[in-house]
Amino acid sequence: MVNRRTFLAAGLAALGPLSARAQGETLANAARVLVEEGRYLPLLRQMQAEASNNPAMRDPLAQVLAMTGDETAAVAPIPTHDLAAPDLSQCVVLDALEAIVAAAKTRQIVILHEAHNVSRSRVFAEALMSRLYAEGFTVFAAETFTNTERVSPSQAMRDLNGGAPLTAALGWYLADPVFAETVRAARRLGYRFAAYEARPDQMQSAGPSAAQQIEVREDAEANNFISHILDDDPKARVFVYCGYDHVLKSQVYGNQLWFAGRLKAKSGIDPLCIGQAWTVPPPVGLPEDVTLAAILDQFRPKLPIVL
Repeated sequence: MVNRRTFLAAGLAALGPLSARAQGETLANAARVLVEEGRYLPLLRQMQAEASNNPAMRDPLAQVLAMTGDETAAVAPIPTHDLAAPDLSQCVVLDALEAIVAAAKTRQIVILHEAHNVSRSRVFAEALMSRLYAEGFTVFAAETFTNTERVSPSQAMRDLNGGAPLTAALGWYLADPVFAETVRAARRLGYRFAAYEARPDQMQSAGPSAAQQIEVREDAEANNFISHILDDDPKARVFVYCGYDHVLKSQVYGNQLWFAGRLKAKSGIDPLCIGQAWTVPPPVGLPEDVTLAAILDQFRPKLPIVL
């Protein structure tokens, strides 16, 4: 019997002649269908098969491994490069939540980032989100939220704000139970949800190189954020949750300017940006980054900290 799943599997088996980008798009479409049906294990098996031959699929595989609870496999060993441990003698330890909330009192936008393959990142996001709501933050904008229409809010955001059940149709990372619970917590608090991710039609103008893709995507994200949130409510206080380098305000990697930097330049609002993606302790048994190991050894924190 041929059904949607067997048809997709047959299509994936014939990916050889396609470009890496086309392979990624095809697999992403298949993954979306499988996750919406709640079929995590077939999706995991397909990702594992693809990643064995296509290095570009290793990051998506790590995300699915985290979604299915295998965080040890999801977190790749960290190369230490024989770096020396940093001098932390002048550092002072602060409670992370208290320090961030204090810094956020005079800010309109707070941006926190994560490692997409580390579910525990989302636990801290939930804790911070609750504290920020008490300070007057009422909009929760996330990179993951689906944004495919020119109109705002998109149908996905109308569904999410209307109380719809959480599925991967509303955002890929919502397939992670921890991320989904974070969004449910935001809903219980009273947050309004907003999407700002670059739409497919906006990405059509991007060239084939990674730098060109980044340029178009980051600019579209900043423009969408302004048009979807700030144009309607210029004084809205917004908690933003994104991944990796989107949180950076300075130019890096050959003068690339990412989402937070572009948002600051376009809106005139200086966001408070917090990084946690590079400082989450790995599962027991995996090597630690040299700086992270030094922090853990010297301060032995029991709760999230800021130095």
